[in-house]
Amino acid sequence: MNESDNSQTWYEQGNLMLNLGRYQEAFTYFDKVIETKPDDYQVWNCRGIALRGLEDYQGALSCFEKALEINPDYRPARNNLDYIISTLTVLEYSNQGYRFEPDSHEAWYDNAIQALNFELYEEAVATFDKVIELQPNYYKAWMKRAFALSRLGKDEEAIGDYDRAVEIKPDYHLAWYNRGLVLEKLNRNQEALVSYDTAIKYYPEDFDYWDSRGNALLNLNRFQEAIQSYEHALKIQPNFRRSWYNRGVALSKIGHLHEAIYSYDKAIALDSYDADSLYNKACCYAVLLNKDLAIKYLIQAVNINSAKFSLAETDIQWENIRSDKRFQDIKKFI
Repeated sequence: MNESDNSQTWYEQGNLMLNLGRYQEAFTYFDKVIETKPDDYQVWNCRGIALRGLEDYQGALSCFEKALEINPDYRPARNNLDYIISTLTVLEYSNQGYRFEPDSHEAWYDNAIQALNFELYEEAVATFDKVIELQPNYYKAWMKRAFALSRLGKDEEAIGDYDRAVEIKPDYHLAWYNRGLVLEKLNRNQEALVSYDTAIKYYPEDFDYWDSRGNALLNLNRFQEAIQSYEHALKIQPNFRRSWYNRGVALSKIGHLHEAIYSYDKAIALDSYDADSLYNKACCYAVLLNKDLAIKYLIQAVNINSAKFSLAETDIQWENIRSDKRFQDIKKFI
């Protein structure tokens, strides 16, 4: 095996050890790679992650700086560097090195928020763990930890954390809302609806809550109730494009196509690059057999997002339009 093959094997083994949380072994593998590839910024970044796992924050800092010296545009190293700098603000220096300040759960919380901002979700979870260890009833930490878990695809764990947050603070409407979003993602729409209703009970002025409630109802095929929720959101925020779009979808489901077109027009007026609304508006005209307007708005949607034509090729709403030469001609210009 040549030196290049060895380096690739060591790099892969190092990443495997990182994923297993075996940071010392990961560090050893990355060190071997750097001996043969000293200008590989990705390896320097990984070496820094291993050192961070070993709580050698100064060493990690140096590695991330080295990665950015080689490639200043490497965003993962930039995010890791910023996070390490944030971490060092909640560590106290002593002659023995860096040690944890046992009473600074609020500082650790700020540090965990920084990790979220940098999209370092595993680091965020680990840091929120420290916050919760210091202050088990810090409901904000439970909610934010849940958000990070969901971003990592650990939705069931996230729901457990949201449950803990609202157990501590039953009127924590944001946790109820976020809990609903995760449940909806898991297609548990009835449970999501209960969460949204609870969020609204405690804070009825939030248009996002009403819009998401409408989505859960839409998924449950309760279209009239969904429309009412979207309209409530729009009473609070008339320029909320997403609710105009969603209202159009619900109206289309019950065959109120002209009203749906009105909703899509309102959404498009707020964002002229809204390909979804343009496509759905075109679909309404296709069902109404208005070929001229159907093709006109389909072309506008395709000009923004070419994938919309692929949808139209299989969408049943276009079955009476696809034979039109103008429809076929669209494909030539994609």
